[in-house]
Amino acid sequence: MIGASVFSREISQIENNEIVAMLEIVFNNAPPQFWTKPASSTMKYHPDSSNVNGGLVVHTKQVFYIAKAILDAKMDLLLTDRDIVLASCLLHDIYKYDFSSSQYTVRNHGIGGVEFINNLKPLREFFASTYKSPPSWYLEILKCVKSHNGKFTKEYTGFFDEAQTIVHLADWIACQRWCYFDLTKLK
Repeated sequence: MIGASVFSREISQIENNEIVAMLEIVFNNAPPQFWTKPASSTMKYHPDSSNVNGGLVVHTKQVFYIAKAILDAKMDLLLTDRDIVLASCLLHDIYKYDFSSSQYTVRNHGIGGVEFINNLKPLREFFASTYKSPPSWYLEILKCVKSHNGKFTKEYTGFFDEAQTIVHLADWIACQRWCYFDLTKLK
């Protein structure tokens, strides 16, 4: 089964065990197209390295490592929770392709992603066993997933918090046709 193990290296860099458990649940229930489709269904966006079969996974890893580099810069202005940003990057395109057989991406896939994640029965059961209501870190991740397209989505209100901004910028950089890096050279 394709699932969370594809991101084991990335997930291992997240310290919050509850966020790790949530990521594993989501990835183990992800739409099959998430694992097999290119990052761009039209090939107009994203570099060639992520416009191949399985390219959405490559793109997701690129977004993760770009955000990690921003966070690693340890600028004083970075007040956001590192695990929230990194988890949001991993989930930002979880519903870019839905469960249909369409070759095209879902238009408002940030919103679709939030709805998909919220409706996962195993995730609801996980939260019900631990919380009376969804934890704040979960709501922050959903906020970042929903708004990851920044000003290119109707959810853009003119102001994003720091976590949303980092997720959006990492995605924006990874979408540039010139952005290519070799994931096999990661330490």
